[in-house]
Amino acid sequence: MPDGLAAISEVAPVAASDSEARIKSRPVAGVPVAGVPVAGVPDAAAPDAAVLAPPAGVAEAPSATAAARPRVAAEPCRSDGFLVAGIKVGSKDSQDRLITLVYSTRPGKYAIYLAGDVRVEYADDCQEEAAQRATVVASVGKARAEITSLLVGWGPDRRSVYDCKVAMAIELVLERKPEDGRTMIEDARAELIRERAAGGRLQYICYAASWCLPLMLLLAGTEWLTHRSAAAVATVAAATPAAVATLAQAAAPADDFLMAGQAGLVGAAFSIALAVRSRTVALDTDQWSNAADGLLRLVIGAISGSVLLLLLSSGLVPRLALGDGAGWDWGTIGWKAVLVIGFIAGFLERLVPDLLDKAAVVPVGAPSTGQRV
Repeated sequence: MPDGLAAISEVAPVAASDSEARIKSRPVAGVPVAGVPVAGVPDAAAPDAAVLAPPAGVAEAPSATAAARPRVAAEPCRSDGFLVAGIKVGSKDSQDRLITLVYSTRPGKYAIYLAGDVRVEYADDCQEEAAQRATVVASVGKARAEITSLLVGWGPDRRSVYDCKVAMAIELVLERKPEDGRTMIEDARAELIRERAAGGRLQYICYAASWCLPLMLLLAGTEWLTHRSAAAVATVAAATPAAVATLAQAAAPADDFLMAGQAGLVGAAFSIALAVRSRTVALDTDQWSNAADGLLRLVIGAISGSVLLLLLSSGLVPRLALGDGAGWDWGTIGWKAVLVIGFIAGFLERLVPDLLDKAAVVPVGAPSTGQRV
C-alpha cells in the first residue's frame, strides 16, 4: 500500500472517534453528563475538594473563612492600666499621688517625676517594664532608698538638689548607662551624709549647751544647801566657836568636791566645743541620740572632777603634776587648785578612768608614785 493511503487510513479512525465523542458528550435534558454538574443533581463522579492538594511549590490560598475572621488585639500587660502618657504635672499617678514635677519622659518608654519623692513610670510594654525595673533596682536601688530616708523632714526647696540628682541617675540607668548612674547617685548619697553629719554636730553642741546650764545650777544649788545646813546645825545646837569651826572643817571637803564638779562640767563643755569636728556623733535625723550623748558627756565631766579630787584626798593618787611642774598633794590644794583639777578631769575624758586602771594594778601595800597629766 502506498504511504499516502496508509496515512489516510490511520487518521480516519481518529477523526471518527472524535466525532463520536462529541456526539456522546452532548447533554440530554434531564440526563447528567460526567464532569458537568446539573443544578439539583449531585455528581457522584466529581472528586472531593478536601482531598485535592495544591501542587508542590505552590502556596495554598487562604480560605474565605480565615480571611473573614477578625484579628484580636493583644491584651494590655499593665494590670493598673496606667500608661507613660498619663504622667503630667498636676495629674495623679497610678498610686493616686499628685505629680508636682516631671524631670524626663520618653513616650511609651519611661517617665521620671516628683510626687513627694522621685518616682518612675516604666515602659508600657510589660517585658520591657520588667527589664527596666530590674536594672534600676540593681544599679541604684540601695543608694536611692538611703537618700529617700535621709531626706525625710526636709522641705521641697532644701531637698530639690538631691531629688534632681536622683532623677538624673535613674535616667542614666534607663538610657543604658548604669555605671554613670551609679556613680552619680553614690556621690549624692555621700554629700547628703556629710550635710546630715554637720547638722548632727550642731545639734550635739546645742543639746550639750542646753544641758550645761541646768547641771551647773544643780551643783551650785547643792553647794548652797550644804552651807545653809551647816549654819543651821550650828545655830540650833548653840554650839561654841570651837564646834562651829569643827563643822566648817567638815563642810569644807564637800564644798571642794562640788566646786571640782562644777569645774569638771565646764571642762567637759570646753572639750565638746573643741573636739566636735573630729568627734563621731549621730546624724541630725537621730536627735535623741545626740541629746543623750551630750548629757552623758557633761555628767562624766562633772563626776570626773569630783572623783579626781577624791583620789587625791584618799591617797590613791598622792600627788598630781601637770607637765614638769611641782604638782599638788592634798595638803597644798587651795580653791584655785580645786578648780584647775576639776577642769582638767572634765576636759580629759579618759584621765580618771586611766588613773583608776593604774591604781587597780598596784599591789596592796606597795608605795604609790605621783601621777603626771
